[in-house]
Amino acid sequence: AGLSPRGRRLRAFQMFDDRRNLADVAEMAKVTVGTAANYLAEYIALSRPESIDSWIDGSAQQRIASAIEEVGDTGQLKPIFDRLEMGFTYDQIRLVVAHRRAMTNISGGEGSVKEGAGHAGEET
Repeated sequence: AGLSPRGRRLRAFQMFDDRRNLADVAEMAKVTVGTAANYLAEYIALSRPESIDSWIDGSAQQRIASAIEEVGDTGQLKPIFDRLEMGFTYDQIRLVVAHRRAMTNISGGEGSVKEGAGHAGEET
């Protein structure tokens, strides 16, 4: 008997409370890493952790944040991804965007951020 989608999300959130990494959460919640990253973005928006260092290192956060400052937080990840010259994954960018929004009380509506046309998804 597997978990419902809601049950998987709740299990993932509990693991994020323990600062578990995306691969572990994906395996234990029986979802893809991409889905686990989406859950983590939701978790960040809802729980507003002071730090996301458990999931993305500080230097990466700084580089992504600089790109966000340069292109703006438009709700689209592709301009940020392009600005970073593909040096980071969409998942990493999504997490930094979610954290910045959570820390500045900016809502993107359900925490959703679009990658832009032409991106087929990410498997990490």
